[in-house]
Amino acid sequence: MKKLSILLLLFLGSFNLFAQVSSDKALMAGVGYALSSNRESDGQGMSYQFGYQLPIGIKKRIRFIPSLTFGTFTENGFDTEFGINSYFNSTNLKLDLNFDVIKIESFSFILGTGIGGNYSTGLTIAGTSNTIRESHLTTNLLLGFRVNPPNHRLGYELNLFNASLNFMSWYAEASPFQFRVFWKYK
Repeated sequence: MKKLSILLLLFLGSFNLFAQVSSDKALMAGVGYALSSNRESDGQGMSYQFGYQLPIGIKKRIRFIPSLTFGTFTENGFDTEFGINSYFNSTNLKLDLNFDVIKIESFSFILGTGIGGNYSTGLTIAGTSNTIRESHLTTNLLLGFRVNPPNHRLGYELNLFNASLNFMSWYAEASPFQFRVFWKYK
């Protein structure tokens, strides 16, 4: 997983960074550490996100970002006799709006909200073999920082909180640290 993350960042960083870009439409890729909790199990792991950015409004301080997030999670504790107690995969389809709350030149403090859907599947081993298979509608929240130089092809985000939540059926997936790269194209 670490090799995939490094290759992705190297690939995105290899594009011409100083080209004149007339649009803020962008493709997005992100990676981060995440925690996930559902009715059957809790886990931690790496989360990967791919999506598209479409600016809205004259000043482009609002962005619509549909994306797909996926990750594999293992139980927080380890059983020394049996190894990992459980693992599960989580996939989220997100439709978010991100806002530049404070913007100083190319630097922004951002907040985001949206809706989405989650599908989790996996196996809980602790004593028995139970499968995890759940789906949830979610509310999405985001808090972070953005650097988006106007004449550069790449923009960057450091998200300190990126979460999908459903309190009615107890589901939560949160990334306390996520790095995203936006590749702007004409």
